[in-house]
Amino acid sequence: MHTKSSSPSERFDKLTVLSIGPLIAEAIRAVFEDGSVTSLFGGQA
Repeated sequence: MHTKSSSPSERFDKLTVLSIGPLIAEAIRAVFEDGSVTSLFGGQA
């Protein structure tokens, strides 16, 4: 059986794939430094 792997952006022409790694890193840093995670989202909870 042969299958072709494709990324979601290749299958859906109107899909934009975004990386959330930097946002998660900032959230973890804020938690460990007793900062605000809400501030990462424009202060709106």
